Amino acid sequence: EYGERANFAKAMLAKPAFVIPVLACMVAGGAVWQGAGKSLPGDALYPLRAALEQMPLRLSAQEERPFREFALAQQSLADLKAVAERNKVKNLPSAIQEFEANASKISEDFIAIVENQPEKALQASRQVVQLQKEKSEVEKILGTKIGEDQDEEVENATRKLVEYEFSYLETRSLTEEQEKLFENAKASAAEGDYATALEIVWTLSQTP
Repeated sequence: EYGERANFAKAMLAKPAFVIPVLACMVAGGAVWQGAGKSLPGDALYPLRAALEQMPLRLSAQEERPFREFALAQQSLADLKAVAERNKVKNLPSAIQEFEANASKISEDFIAIVENQPEKALQASRQVVQLQKEKSEVEKILGTKIGEDQDEEVENATRKLVEYEFSYLETRSLTEEQEKLFENAKASAAEGDYATALEIVWTLSQTP
């Protein structure tokens, strides 16, 4: 068998007209994959990269999908930040569109969890709040708001979750320190700062 392989290799090397195109395709293929991995929304190879990134989502179980979609939203926000920092003006519309599409899916998932499974929403909420913070940083670079359609929906869902968690905390026996944190959370909610209220609630949820 080894001899047959050696003879095949010699035969191929003796036919440069055949070998050179094959090697060229292999090298070009590797270059394409590398280029796709480094591409940004608006680049020619970005659709290939996007298709590859969608594969884990399509293969994931239903309960894993929100976390996969969150990862995609985070990545698209990182792409948008890179486009903005490099001042790639021609890529900007595509990068914004890509982020807003992913952010829309995240907000839909979050709203559904809050409305249908509020007891499971606290973990998801931390990811959403973190994404909102990162988005604010990118907006400062851009000098404009992005994903505004989703902001109001996410804020309403966050408010509902905070109210749900407050109702639960009212039934708990809290220490003096926990009571102070709870009062701070209620003060933040009263000012409309539900993200901060939610972070305090998260802290309280970590204590027995």
